[in-house]
Amino acid sequence: MSAEGKTRSFSDDRSGTAAIEFAILGPVFLALLFGIFAFGWGINSIMNVRFQLERCARAYLVDPTLTQNQLSSMLAGRVAFLGIRNVDVTLAIDTASGYKTARATASYDFVIPVPMVGSYPISYQTSVDIPVKS
Repeated sequence: MSAEGKTRSFSDDRSGTAAIEFAILGPVFLALLFGIFAFGWGINSIMNVRFQLERCARAYLVDPTLTQNQLSSMLAGRVAFLGIRNVDVTLAIDTASGYKTARATASYDFVIPVPMVGSYPISYQTSVDIPVKS
């Protein structure tokens, strides 16, 4: 076999190419995939905390004698299935505008971990205004 024939057979040999391509692109693809999942879970948690805070606000609307601690434990119980344990709830009563309103605010910190890239801490805060009977 001539030198030209050996060169041609070597350049036509494709065995192992897919494995090398996967070794290069696989980790990037998996990091992207897990990052999208982690970001989606973070957005889902944000929306659930907001929804559950609105439910607690409705409970306060029905029974304005609820305290901040009762609202906090109510919200903590409703978001426990998400794995969120550090939700802070504040309740402020405002009568400055001539109408009595309450503002319930929930805030918490969570971390979006992306494999091979890092972790991204996010602080989230949401408020709900509640009209209160005088």
